[in-house]
Amino acid sequence: MARHQNRYLAWAAGFFEGEGCVSTKLNAPRADGFQTMYLRLSVSQTEPVQVKKLQEMFGGAVSFRESDRGHRDVWTWVVQNDAALDAMEWMAPYFIGETKWDAYMAAIQRISDHYKDEPLSKSSHNRSWMGVS
Repeated sequence: MARHQNRYLAWAAGFFEGEGCVSTKLNAPRADGFQTMYLRLSVSQTEPVQVKKLQEMFGGAVSFRESDRGHRDVWTWVVQNDAALDAMEWMAPYFIGETKWDAYMAAIQRISDHYKDEPLSKSSHNRSWMGVS
């Protein structure tokens, strides 16, 4: 089983390295004006097979957007927060280049900087995964 798992992880890493996006997103402001920020990985494709395989492997959601003006329909896989961290941990050993890893580290730094002065509370977003306490 491990041999097949490694094969799929290597495929996912190469696919994500070529087609994926690492980003951060801000939620709408809370009543006190603070905005939570989170890590987001995504891949958009005109065929659903690959993005559904990523969803099967790492969780997240696949959405569909019907085309307009002659463009092709698009399926998008999105995974966020802890699941995005897990996906990166599983794929990272199989990356050939440094571009996606650098984008990931830059995103983690943005999140860390965003939360630097925000105290942890029960109502705050769970930040334990990024080492901010």
